Amino acid sequence: MFPDLSKETFRDFSQVAYLGAFIISFDNAIVGIVLYYSHHLPALWTAFALYWVAVALTIIVSFAAVPISCCYQQPHAISEVSGVWLLAFVPLIVTSAVGSTLVPHLPSTPSQLTLTVSFLSWSLGQAICSIILCIYLWRLLTASLPSRDLIISGFVPMGPTGEGAFSIQNLSTGLGNHIEKKSYALPIGELPRTRVSMTAVAEGINWLGVFIALCLVALATFWMAQAALSVILRVPKRFNVGFWSCVFPFAVYTNALSRLAQDLNNSGFRGWAATCAVVTTLLWLICALATFWQGVVKGQPFFAPGKEGWQEKGALKERLKAGSGSDVEA
Repeated sequence: MFPDLSKETFRDFSQVAYLGAFIISFDNAIVGIVLYYSHHLPALWTAFALYWVAVALTIIVSFAAVPISCCYQQPHAISEVSGVWLLAFVPLIVTSAVGSTLVPHLPSTPSQLTLTVSFLSWSLGQAICSIILCIYLWRLLTASLPSRDLIISGFVPMGPTGEGAFSIQNLSTGLGNHIEKKSYALPIGELPRTRVSMTAVAEGINWLGVFIALCLVALATFWMAQAALSVILRVPKRFNVGFWSCVFPFAVYTNALSRLAQDLNNSGFRGWAATCAVVTTLLWLICALATFWQGVVKGQPFFAPGKEGWQEKGALKERLKAGSGSDVEA
């Protein structure tokens, strides 16, 4: 409807990064199909097909984000970096989590292919997000906190770390089961491939996934504490659509804790996961009610940083096209 505004979004890396939010939502819909309808073969294969659509969209957004920044945007200052930048690359991790939920329900060959692609997606997403997190931490140390309108985006770093922890636990379980069932072993030496040895290897991989997940959950907890302190120091004065950026990070953080509580049979993790689940629900309700009040009841559009005056510019172009340039000059 507004092509000029669409083109303008590509001049701001934060706006380009928001394209990843579409893929994240799409991935969550696929997970819902798998969790609730995997016992129906048509639904399962529909989810499998949608997974590859998500993989294609993820590659397009994540791989194109940097070239767009280099070719169509002005050089960025360190003060412009925010948690929103992660949204362009978080879909790599979320899509890997989708694959990890599909793997247990698929036949052998599709399962192996999905597992391989999901591992590649997870590793790439974690690597790139780790680089951005380092830059973001340096930005906080050198350029103060983000503005009040963007301060909630400080919770976004919980997304790649929390979802990464959840995904690697599922992926390591899938790989361990594959090794145990297929008696697969790397061609090193002449060691016998017995059922006992394959089970030991599978269990070791499972525990490796738990160890990596513990490290990522610890990192997510650090970013949660930093974001909470930042919000306390710079409380937002009005609601904006960016407030929704705190719901997904808390949700995936809760998922990771729940999976750790299950794997470790730990009551502490289980209690903390339950607490975070309540917090996530409350955050969702607050954002939903505020969105309904501002968008439906009051009828006010959301504030979009950097897009002030675009309606006036559009009206000016229409007047020029209609031949009223003299009025504009006057």
